[in-house]
Amino acid sequence: MNSRIVLDAINPKRGPGNTWKATVPSKEIIGCVYEASLPSEETTFVELKRSLQENAKIFFAQKSIPGTRRKLSAPTSGSFNNCNGRWLEYIFAVYAWNALAEINQDRADAYPYIYVKLPNNTTADAPGQEERISVSWTSVLDETHIARIERKKADLFEGETSKLEASNPDAVILRLPRNECEGILSPYSRIENISLDTQHKIDSLFSACTGKIHMLEQIIAFVSIKASTRSDRRYQFIVEGNSTKGLYATAFGKESDLKVGKLMMNKYFAFSLEPSKPADHEALDGLIMFASLFNEAVGATRAIDALYDCETPSQVTEKIKSICT
Repeated sequence: MNSRIVLDAINPKRGPGNTWKATVPSKEIIGCVYEASLPSEETTFVELKRSLQENAKIFFAQKSIPGTRRKLSAPTSGSFNNCNGRWLEYIFAVYAWNALAEINQDRADAYPYIYVKLPNNTTADAPGQEERISVSWTSVLDETHIARIERKKADLFEGETSKLEASNPDAVILRLPRNECEGILSPYSRIENISLDTQHKIDSLFSACTGKIHMLEQIIAFVSIKASTRSDRRYQFIVEGNSTKGLYATAFGKESDLKVGKLMMNKYFAFSLEPSKPADHEALDGLIMFASLFNEAVGATRAIDALYDCETPSQVTEKIKSICT
């Protein structure tokens, strides 16, 4: 375990009252802990999150405050808010990728499945800049399909300042021609660790897939993940399901013989990585899209095709395979 990478990434800064704090370097910590291995597939995500937090505290206890022999205090629980989701998304991504690699190996198909982790819907143009630029999942579409979406927006909002904004799902499962998978992770090979290099390759897939989707059959499903499904986060699934399916149908509706409602079926899946709550399923199961109320072609189409409770990586493997087979 190369702990020096983590310690170098911990950057103490002086706060009020001569207190010292540092941001938890989430990528370096999970990359160090799982530099040459994967977490156990039967360990719960709750336990994996707790283990990574304990490792972070160990690293902080080894980091000296500049100019002194004192060590940094352990991170507070709030310091892990962003880390928890990032850690679990990488673990989820690796196990989802490996599930698809098994399918690809068995089928040897000309259009193998790949799991593409999506960026946040906006990212800073450069570190520290206030201005932000849009990075939509639709960037994977070719120019023809992006133009359809933009043309529809222009028709709706001609002469107005109105706009459409939506958050990205966490990932999309695509099928790409074999020759277009060159230069990225092999869709036929398992991922065996979550090192910084592996994280970089996973993060690079989105850029590598930009503009490569030409047919509706190449988009298999969108995936959204929540480490916690408290009420405010639960309803993000609803907004994403509506917006993602709407954009998908706008891009591909004209080239499908299916009614738009059927076209949007089995395209958006929500994953909870903690034990399920009855309130989650009461709120989300069977929930129809808002467009169903005023568009007969949409009909009673669900905004969320399924809410899966996956407490362990092995359950992720099972559900990803069920979506694609």
